[in-house]
Amino acid sequence: MSRHAATLIELLRTLRQPGGKLWVAEIGVWRGDVSKAILSCVADCVYLMVDAWQEYAPDHPYREST
Repeated sequence: MSRHAATLIELLRTLRQPGGKLWVAEIGVWRGDVSKAILSCVADCVYLMVDAWQEYAPDHPYREST
């Protein structure tokens, strides 16, 4: 797990209200590594992942993330 993901997980755990669901939105998902780390470590959260929704050229670096 990256240091970035670990820091976000720690922050999200402090933001959780006792007995409540945690609502999270990740803007710019890219490969989904951070999403996967958060979803595996932060229980009972609603997770919204938002990413670009457009066609990229076959040689565009963004396509290499899949």
